[in-house]
This record gives sequence, structure tokens and C-alpha cells, in this order.
Amino acid sequence: MVIGYGNWVDMVTFDGRVGPRNAFYEERAQDGGLQSLPFVRVVLDDGYPALCQVPLPRDEDWNAQTPPWARGRREEIISRMNDCFGGAKSATRFVDLN
Repeated sequence: MVIGYGNWVDMVTFDGRVGPRNAFYEERAQDGGLQSLPFVRVVLDDGYPALCQVPLPRDEDWNAQTPPWARGRREEIISRMNDCFGGAKSATRFVDLN
């Protein structure tokens, strides 16, 4: 179950600031606890919705760089994150970390 997405510092704000934002993806674990996957959302312009990039580990690096609960679930998690960013209307693009 997807719990949501938020910024660690200022939750979701649209203040026109361009640059990186520390954020996290969360799911509820079977035991009721929260599982978090931190990421950086880079805001590239001040439009609405703002054009953003989310760098994530490449397919071949995903399992080595993510928590055990997220392993083998890259496409599923990216799809859920995209839904949280507005789905088809989202201006967020997911890119591979170099």
C-alpha cells in the first residue's frame, strides 16, 4: 500500500524555488510500520507544474542501492511515484543515476 510522498523539510510547496529537494517514497509494511526510500527531486524551472527530474539507480544497480523491501520492484515503485506526482499530467521525469 502506497502511503505517499513528501519533502522532508517543507512538505509539498510550490514556492518557485529551483533546485534539489530531499524527498521520500513510503509504503506501509505488512507489520504496519513504514518503509521509506529516500530520493532527490530536482526542480528545473518555476512553472506549474514545475519540470522536475528524479535520479534513481539504474536497473542493474537498483537491488544493490535500495532497501531489501524495494528490491526487484523498480518499475512498480517508479510507476507509483509518478502517480503521486500527478500521473499523465506530471512534469516529473525519472532519469538514471550516472
